[in-house]
Order: sequence, then C-alpha cells, then structure tokens
Amino acid sequence: MKPEDYISQGDLELYSLDMLSQKEVDAVASQLANNSVRAELDEIEAGLAILSEAGSIQPPADLRAKIMAEVNTTVPQTTTSRRFPSYLMAAAISLTIISTTLAVLFWNRWQQTETTLALALQEQTLLAENTQLTRHQLSIAKEAIDLLTNPAFVTVPLQGQGITLEYTATVLWNAETKETLLHPGTLQPLPENQQYQLWSIQEGAPVDAGIFDMTGADRLLTMKNNEDPQAFAITIEPRGGSPSPTLDQMVVLGTI
Repeated sequence: MKPEDYISQGDLELYSLDMLSQKEVDAVASQLANNSVRAELDEIEAGLAILSEAGSIQPPADLRAKIMAEVNTTVPQTTTSRRFPSYLMAAAISLTIISTTLAVLFWNRWQQTETTLALALQEQTLLAENTQLTRHQLSIAKEAIDLLTNPAFVTVPLQGQGITLEYTATVLWNAETKETLLHPGTLQPLPENQQYQLWSIQEGAPVDAGIFDMTGADRLLTMKNNEDPQAFAITIEPRGGSPSPTLDQMVVLGTI
C-alpha cells in the first residue's frame, strides 16, 4: 500500500487517540519506518497536543464505531494531494468524543435533578397533609374546650361497667335546649353486625338517645335531644338499635 493511501484511511488518527486494537497498533508501527507516515503522525500528535491543553477526556470503548461513522461521513477519503488535513480529522474525532461525553453527563445530571425535584414535591405534599391533619385535630380540640367551658352544658362522665371497666365516655347535655352531645372516649370498634346505643334514664325508665359507630368518632357526636335525664348509659345492641336496652351488654354508665 502506498504511504499516501495508508495515511488517508484514518488509522494514524485513531493510533494517536489510543483507540486501536493491538493488532492494528502493530500494523501502524510497521508503517512508521516510512518517513511520510512518520511525519504525518507527528503532525497529528501536534494537533492533538493543542486540544489536550483544555483537558483530555478518555473516550468510552464503545464509541469507536460511532466515531468512525462520523469521520467517514464528515471527511471524504481521497488519494489526491489536496486531502483533508489529518490534524483536523483528529480534532473532529476529539470533538465528537467531547460532545458525546458532555451529552451523557448532561443526561445524568438532568436525571438526578428530576429525582431530587420529585422527592421535594413528595415531601411538600406530605407536609401539607400533616398540616391539614393538625388543623383538623386543633379544630376538634377547640370545639370540645368551647363546649366543656360553656355553662349551659352539663358534663356527665360515663364509667365502665363489668368486664369493660377500662371504658370511658362523656355526655354533654344542655338543660335549656335539651341538646345532647357524646364523646365516645375509649370505646372500642364493634363487629359490623353491632352498634353502640345511648340511653337516657328519665323518671326511672330508659329512653333511646341514638345509635352510633366508632367510625369517625374522634369528635363530639350529636345525639337525640333529652328532656330531663337523671343518668346516661351505653349498651351494645344489634345494628339498627333496640327498643329497650340489653342490660348485660351495658358498657358505661353515669349520673347527673
């Protein structure tokens, strides 16, 4: 192969960039005895030295095929004396490596930024939910305090009975409006086929004051109005309530 033909095929540029296999390196070394080939290599390395002053980038191994395709498309091979300068070919290869590497770095940074933004939005949503929950709890507490300190309401503590001694509840009864409110306290959830039922004891007889579940019972429940109760009690009844209390299912009791 003539020296000018060998020079034009691009192996010297790849040799300078350390992107050849050992077999290809040996092939280049065998051509360096020719003065024209040696001079061409010196010219290429001088051009690369200028680029290296800005900082060198070690190219990934899998870029060779892409780079050669870029070179073949960009730099027409010719055997005439007015060929594309080899150091510019090397510069084009280096710029291709740099641009590809920067694109990969930019993509990785963008992915990291997107992940960080998603985490920040998630934390903001959680904070908003916690703030809303806290406001709800404060609203419930304020409502209870307002009623407990309202002189129009009589507070009736209900204490556990029998096997439910640990149970407590509180009734607030307004003697003027007959309004009756209930805080379920430490009552526990019941099976689906059962409900709690509040009773007011009036003139020695139980009067239905309403049924309730523990679902959403973190605030005061509005029960039926009661005219002149002397006591309140809660029993466990079949779902829908009973016309009269099941006495052996009484869980709490309190007198006014």
